[in-house]
Amino acid sequence: MVLNQSGLPGFPEGGPNLQGGDFTWSWNRGFVSKSQSENKGGSNEKPGDYFSGRIVHAKCEGYPRGWHARRMVQNPPEGYQRIIPYLLYADAPAACDFLCKAFGFTERFRIEMGEGALGHAELAMGDSVVMLATAPPDSGFASPKNLPGQSAFVTCYVDDVDAHREAAIAAGAEVEEAEDKPYGDRSYRARDPEGHTWYFATHVQDVDPSEMMEAYPENED
Repeated sequence: MVLNQSGLPGFPEGGPNLQGGDFTWSWNRGFVSKSQSENKGGSNEKPGDYFSGRIVHAKCEGYPRGWHARRMVQNPPEGYQRIIPYLLYADAPAACDFLCKAFGFTERFRIEMGEGALGHAELAMGDSVVMLATAPPDSGFASPKNLPGQSAFVTCYVDDVDAHREAAIAAGAEVEEAEDKPYGDRSYRARDPEGHTWYFATHVQDVDPSEMMEAYPENED
């Protein structure tokens, strides 16, 4: 459960004095000695005292071992959206380089596995990230270059879709013309060297859903 400044079950009346941030409460059996006490919060507590401040872990002498106060972690982590595309490539290192050069991604990091394989890599655009890796052999996964078709593509919003398209062309990407869409985006489609499809768009107009539906011929009477 989440702790606040109120008293905590299992402690004497009054409970630990927690200041700043949320904490979780957990229990394990046993007792803790002075040497096992730990305070990473930068406050002045000593073993046997109640604890305060931003503490990652705190254990108090004379109280049951395993009473922990730890700051709640952010979920999802900072810098990650809740839905993240994860793409597989036959040559993932080359894909990282191409996506950064042609589409304007910034590489956060990569985990090299030897023999030209990447176990994991992350590329950022604005406040979003895509993940990619080398397609593991004999895993049932594959790069689009080794498949007869695709079942997905990735859409990215950019500030200036026409300038983005020109940069992609200059880097050797296979692109189509940019078009104004009925839903208010101006976008174009591109393929990377292994066949993943990307749509890049700039939202240029807010469109009412009823007007959007009328723009499609199949919805005409």
